[in-house]
Amino acid sequence: QICPFISGCSIFQSITNMSLTQGGIRSMHANNTAVHHTVQILTVKSVPPTRFQILFTDGTETATGMLASQLNKQVETNSIRANCLLNIKKFISSTVSGQVLFVILDAECVGYLDAPVEVAPAHVPAPAPAVHHQAPPAAPQYGAYGAQSSYGAPQAAPAPVYGNPSSGYGSTKP
Repeated sequence: QICPFISGCSIFQSITNMSLTQGGIRSMHANNTAVHHTVQILTVKSVPPTRFQILFTDGTETATGMLASQLNKQVETNSIRANCLLNIKKFISSTVSGQVLFVILDAECVGYLDAPVEVAPAHVPAPAPAVHHQAPPAAPQYGAYGAQSSYGAPQAAPAPVYGNPSSGYGSTKP
């Protein structure tokens, strides 16, 4: 009988007393295979074709690992999942692109922790709105050195027309 969330259950007692292996990831980096390392899985990600990548922690450090294909069934049945306490019994490590990757060959989920909850920040009063004093816009200066172009400037009054405007330019009428 698996009952990790019922307080009267003996499995629940062992889970609450279970702790992560402090320094477990450093120990795994040193290829210490004599110890079973208990870690918490943070994420489980499916990697094609049928593999699973995990991000796990020992409470101090995090590491990335791949589950061997013989552990796929435990992921598919939701036994191994995020927030699972995983007892790693057998693993190998390899370096890929300068990063150590652990391949978990044998492991079992020994319990589950609730999802971590973000601590609500203390109430901080909102800052007072800033008062912006704006100067009135300067009058446009057209034609001055460094001024805006005259495109769009108000049109100047047309030059006065002398004589008979209907006669046209170059008229030779007497």
